[in-house]
Amino acid sequence: MFNPAFNYPSDEEIERLKSAISMFFPVYRVSINYDAIGFFCEVDEESLEEKFNELRIHMRDMEYIPIIKERKGEYILFIKKYPKQRFRSTYLNIAMLILTLITTAIAGMFQWAGYVGSSEIFTPENLLYGELFFSVPLLTILGVHEMGHYFMARKHNVRASLPFFIPFMPPLGTMGAFISIREPIPDKKSLLDIGIAGPIAGFLVAIPVSIIGLHLGSINPQSVPDISSSGVVLMGLPIMYQILGLFIPIGGVMHPTAFAGWVGFLVTAINLLPAGQLDGGHIFRALFGDKTKYVSYISVFFLLGLGMLYPGWLIFGFLIIFLGLNHAPPLNDISKLKPDRKMLGVFGIVLLIICFVPIPFEQIEPVHDVEMHLFPGETNNTVAHVNSTVYFNITVKNNGTATEDVTLIIPEYPPGWSAYFFEYNTSNASSTFTFKMAPGEYQNLTLVIEIPANAGTGNYTVGLLMSARSGTHRTMDFSILIPENAKNPL
Repeated sequence: MFNPAFNYPSDEEIERLKSAISMFFPVYRVSINYDAIGFFCEVDEESLEEKFNELRIHMRDMEYIPIIKERKGEYILFIKKYPKQRFRSTYLNIAMLILTLITTAIAGMFQWAGYVGSSEIFTPENLLYGELFFSVPLLTILGVHEMGHYFMARKHNVRASLPFFIPFMPPLGTMGAFISIREPIPDKKSLLDIGIAGPIAGFLVAIPVSIIGLHLGSINPQSVPDISSSGVVLMGLPIMYQILGLFIPIGGVMHPTAFAGWVGFLVTAINLLPAGQLDGGHIFRALFGDKTKYVSYISVFFLLGLGMLYPGWLIFGFLIIFLGLNHAPPLNDISKLKPDRKMLGVFGIVLLIICFVPIPFEQIEPVHDVEMHLFPGETNNTVAHVNSTVYFNITVKNNGTATEDVTLIIPEYPPGWSAYFFEYNTSNASSTFTFKMAPGEYQNLTLVIEIPANAGTGNYTVGLLMSARSGTHRTMDFSILIPENAKNPL
């Protein structure tokens, strides 16, 4: 009983198909199944790839798709009708490109304003520089990546669309781009070539874009802003970026063009992940055949595990699962890859390693840790005489990551006494001392206590209070003992 979904051809059509196939492969038997027609052929594996591709193109004009299989030493060509397809006009590609130019320009406006430290974001100047230094470099990388796929598909006579750019919101303004492969991939070589052409093309453009961006950043370096209130976002650098950093300094706030290059490397790595319909899925399917599904499962588990460190990978992992982990085989899954193609596949794996960033972004919150202590070997208690001066040497250090405004005051000391701070290398002397401390900075000063001649004997306390902008408070008490019959020795 025939499958009603199978459009069973007439006897005349079967003979026409047999004649077309016989031009490339001698047919010695025809098998009609419930959902397909199989033509048993004589095949020379040395010329299989070339002849099958010629047959595929010939049958495409007849609106049929050939699929060759090997079963128990026999080669069978299965024929199916081309599905009816409706393709979008190229006007859609142009419209999406224009829209993405706008959204990435807006994202670039934020990037540029943040880079130069502008308090006003929505200005024509920021928009212009955002377009020039971020949008154009980023879309060039993405566009060249997709055109690499497109031209390689054309080289292998596989129908493909022009790139579709996807507009999105900042910080990137785009979710990337893609092309539509409009017919099945013919063989492993085509599958590998089309899959790896995009990452290589995008990678080769990301290198000069990154170099230009790093150079622009070195001409006018921008220091990392104060993180006291909101913290900063640190970007993980792939191995490739660290290699470039050996020649051009990397530091401070990243220039928008350098950021576009960084995104280019990250996009290259993401596409090369060996999972599902990603470029890496194509490459690994060509290299390892059906075993690729296990690599695909491992890749997704790896992303989900990595998502514990960076939540973005969780979203991406579930997206791959939603789109499908398995990869369809090419029409000719028999022909073997030659050594040069296998080496090209290995190069793709190397690209994945040097471009991947386990934690792309990391929010660093400010750490507030201001300490106050006496110089080593000193104590906060002493024996003194009347009409004398006592000194306590103090160090204040900022162990945190935020700049602090620190104030030292002396809220408590005996009536008639005098207490003030003396800062080293200055002539400042005051009972209140305020200063700014950068992360890692320390301040040395001396607490000076003058004991009047009419002071009585006994234990006296002088209090010291330190407060910082972060709300940190520290206190320290100093004990001064004036013994019986004390007097200031001459």
